[in-house]
Amino acid sequence: MPANTITSVGGNTVNGATSYKVYFPNGDPIARRKSVQSRARLNTSPLTTARQYEALEFTVRISAADTATAYATFKSNIEKWFSPYRSSTVALVANWHDGTSVYVDAEILELQPIQDAGVVQSLIYEARLWAAVPIWQASSADTSSSNPATVTNDGNVAVRPSIALTTSTHKTLRACTVSAAVGTSLVSYPIQFTLNDSAATSTNVFVFVNGVSRPCNVQGGGGASSKVWALVDCAPDGSDTYVDIIYGSGLTNPRCGELDDPDLFDTTATSNSSWKYDNWSLRAHGTHAGSWFPATTGNYRYDEPHQLSSDGTSAVFALVNVGTSDYDSMVLLTPSGSTQVASLSRVTASLGSYTQAFMRNWVTGESDWTTEWSTRSNGTVTTTQSFSDSVAIAVGLENDGTMGAPGTLTLTESVSYVAVTITSPTVTVGSAANVDYYDGTYVVGNYTLTFEDTFAPDGTLTIDCQTKAITSSASGAVYNAPTFTTDPSVWAQLEPGVNTITDGLSASDVITHRDGYG
Repeated sequence: MPANTITSVGGNTVNGATSYKVYFPNGDPIARRKSVQSRARLNTSPLTTARQYEALEFTVRISAADTATAYATFKSNIEKWFSPYRSSTVALVANWHDGTSVYVDAEILELQPIQDAGVVQSLIYEARLWAAVPIWQASSADTSSSNPATVTNDGNVAVRPSIALTTSTHKTLRACTVSAAVGTSLVSYPIQFTLNDSAATSTNVFVFVNGVSRPCNVQGGGGASSKVWALVDCAPDGSDTYVDIIYGSGLTNPRCGELDDPDLFDTTATSNSSWKYDNWSLRAHGTHAGSWFPATTGNYRYDEPHQLSSDGTSAVFALVNVGTSDYDSMVLLTPSGSTQVASLSRVTASLGSYTQAFMRNWVTGESDWTTEWSTRSNGTVTTTQSFSDSVAIAVGLENDGTMGAPGTLTLTESVSYVAVTITSPTVTVGSAANVDYYDGTYVVGNYTLTFEDTFAPDGTLTIDCQTKAITSSASGAVYNAPTFTTDPSVWAQLEPGVNTITDGLSASDVITHRDGYG
């Protein structure tokens, strides 16, 4: 870059219409460098693993162009324009060899007077600057037409563009919130969202909880009474957890149906305040609240496995006559505040001298189970069992004596289903709204952007490859953001010359860039 071609510093005009002269001390002192990382390979040349442009570091000098400039004013302005203590970069604008107006954003590292005899004509400052992005960019941005076939970078250095996308392809968004009562926290807690939209099916629903994709379960899919189950965490301060549910024709979500339970989600009478059970196919492990699973809850023989004789239409636990044991129960994880279990039929048979059936409660803050009901007699019990502030309920059979004793406990519903009353969280389901949908590839020259079920607010989706930011002109989150399959560290860039653009998204696209020089 020839000397004396800088035209402004931080928006302040120099070298021409004013008395401030800013120049490179030795013509074009800027060294263009890049670093290359490589990995050695046996019996062949090294493999290049990374390339990186090194930051620019350069020096400029500042002097007065004539003696008419006041000495004190000149010193004050230069020390303000080139202050190293500013909290941001300064834009240096210059004319390139071919006359193109270009700029670079630089940090000012150092400013010092190198000549000062107390009069303006002898005062010379020297400033040292550092630019993290070592590319001089055209001062004026070029914006393509809609859906360009090519975009041209007239500079001599590759630059990273900004890509603006819009689409008329939409899916349905339901913005929901969930909050627990103050003092009650929910972890992996099943929440039912009533959509009542026939467009939501058992395979096409996506659920995002606080921005994270979660498995879900859809009941009544394809019908007007569709409901979606998802596991949600809620803080004990009563604050909202945000849940976005997205669905529509043509979508397939592998996570739709991953959330499963032998019974809870399949019973249409189940709600967020009352869980209903009419099937006793127990899960091997308790993965979430509302799921019954076999477990040991007593204080004897922890080395013994639980003894679940059978499950399905009923859950049957049997103690075998082989010494003291605690084989023993099934457990239901509940939210804090569960109040009762109704219509649970407990049939005991062949109980030995040391065998008892029980129903236990784990109260918030306690270190062990509390027995709420027990019997050592054979018979049938169907009465409602009430609890206080329960976080887990256990029903089972144990031997608490000193020698073997048999027994069988059969659990099933005494009416159409067993009802567990719980403290209902507050659930809101937003009305249906459009969300933009992108699926396919977008190619910029040699760089491919891959969109796979990408959802964005209904507006303009902007992918800024320079700042590595993906934003929307409308409020809301972007889900399943595009991946940059060619070079994730670059995203996309326009090489010098003509770059072919291929839009495989059926979208409208506009590319903005500044020609690059270096």
